Amino acid sequence: MDAAVTQLARSGAIPFLCGSAAGCFALYSAKVAAAAGQWRAVSVKAATDMDSALCTSHSVALDQHAASCCALTVTSVASTAEAIVDYRNYRHCSQEKLATYFATRRPFFARRSVLGTAVVSLALSASLVGSFRLIAPQQPLLRHTLRSSHAGASPHWEKLWGQDGGLPKGSRFDVAGESLPLTAELKRRNHAPSDGMTALVPGCGRAYDALALARHGFDKVVAVDLSPAACEAAREEISGSSGSDCVQVRRGDFFALDPARDGTYDLIWDNTFLCALEPEVRERWAAQMKALLAPGGEIITCVFPIGEREGGPPFAMSVPLVRALLEPIGFEATLVQDQLPLEEQHRRPGDKLESVLTRGTALVTWRLKSQD
Repeated sequence: MDAAVTQLARSGAIPFLCGSAAGCFALYSAKVAAAAGQWRAVSVKAATDMDSALCTSHSVALDQHAASCCALTVTSVASTAEAIVDYRNYRHCSQEKLATYFATRRPFFARRSVLGTAVVSLALSASLVGSFRLIAPQQPLLRHTLRSSHAGASPHWEKLWGQDGGLPKGSRFDVAGESLPLTAELKRRNHAPSDGMTALVPGCGRAYDALALARHGFDKVVAVDLSPAACEAAREEISGSSGSDCVQVRRGDFFALDPARDGTYDLIWDNTFLCALEPEVRERWAAQMKALLAPGGEIITCVFPIGEREGGPPFAMSVPLVRALLEPIGFEATLVQDQLPLEEQHRRPGDKLESVLTRGTALVTWRLKSQD
């Protein structure tokens, strides 16, 4: 044997390196297991079912990786034990005897005890977590934040809903009941002429309008809000009310709704939802509206507030602004009601009737041109 190899063997470096590897694997597997626990916690707080599933899937993959690293730890310990036995046997041998010793024995890492430990530990790991994974999983890309402060999913709204023990009815943006423009519209026209029709209300708040659509004849109305407090208030509001069995209140991000998973809708009612979004996500709003609309369906937009206004939310709206968002992607306005009577314009119960003169309301119905 080479003198350098002999010196290395006699120094005890091999058992030391094996033991160090076992320690590193143990530390790493503990960190991966902790990370898996953190992802499980994130999955509980996920804003949508899809994100929750992604987080859960990633935590499972991390558990599998941690278990596999534990198996490597145990295997490294077995290797260390064999290396220590060798070291005790050859540390005082001459160079010739040392060469003979290694020539007549398997390498310590390929012995039955080590290989058996590897097989048993990996099999046990796989049985506990479903599989083994030696390569660390890549972090999943969530489509919105949990991460969650893209301009269409601001925590601003949850703060408003949660302040002072909960947003009182009729305060701020809560109109304390079915919106006046929708009430008038549902009296004028039948928007649910056949059985099995569905509707979507993004940014539903207390779900007043979702309940109104259910009573109008929609068999399924999905009311979506990003705020957990808003969803809880909505469930309390509609509990026991006529039509509540047709309303599904979902906590989630409108932009994360997936037509393939969540379905499409015959009617989408935007009641001041667009004006609550930052301007940079308006084109995404339009594209998502198109994706979620069922063939032959219609979108009704409550365009509010119309007038001069700096900043937001709510941001100043106008019919031309909404046209510029929807017409380029194939929509046309089938009915524009920009001269609503004062009593039909959007307002809270305590607002004076004349207040709508400074922040007007329009109601516009949209359909895709190709589906007429």
